[in-house]
Amino acid sequence: MRKFIADEDIPRPIVEKLRNKDFDVYYVEEEIKGSTDQEVVEKARSMALPILTFDNDFFSFNNHPGIMHITQRTNYNLIVEAVSDIAKRIEKEEIENSVIRINPNKYR
Repeated sequence: MRKFIADEDIPRPIVEKLRNKDFDVYYVEEEIKGSTDQEVVEKARSMALPILTFDNDFFSFNNHPGIMHITQRTNYNLIVEAVSDIAKRIEKEEIENSVIRINPNKYR
């Protein structure tokens, strides 16, 4: 899975580092800045892409294309490494309506 939506709470340097690793990242801050979580979920549904976020508010939504929840704000390089590793190993169909918790600290 090389495509996903990055929530507005994901810092731009992380998005840029992922793009430099050939990930196709739809960045909420660039495209639909100021959107509510509901609007982000609706956009993710319409694009059939999982959401990358630090925000656990997304857990309350049903029928979503998947949530990749980063559990800790650590070194950006660790976060990118962790997200990249997980995203390369899963298919979009495997994450649908699921939450994948990504702990970047295990990549130290």
